[in-house]
Amino acid sequence: MLRVGIIGFGGMGMKHFGCYDVLHDAEVTAVADVRADGLKPGAASMRINIGEGSVTIDADRHKLYSDPDDLVADPDVDVV
Repeated sequence: MLRVGIIGFGGMGMKHFGCYDVLHDAEVTAVADVRADGLKPGAASMRINIGEGSVTIDADRHKLYSDPDDLVADPDVDVV
């Protein structure tokens, strides 16, 4: 299983999150964004110019970081 970290949880970050969420051999394990209000568990659904996102942060499944460097240093993340 490939463990994915996403830096930036705006429109494109949510889109990437949704793409990884449907793969059987990858899972998002961590998300970083400097905007703390963008990382509230349970919140996140955004329409962007390439379609709708409907991803949801789950504090039990996803580590949340306000500093991207902390996500990069996380040993539970294989790719960012």
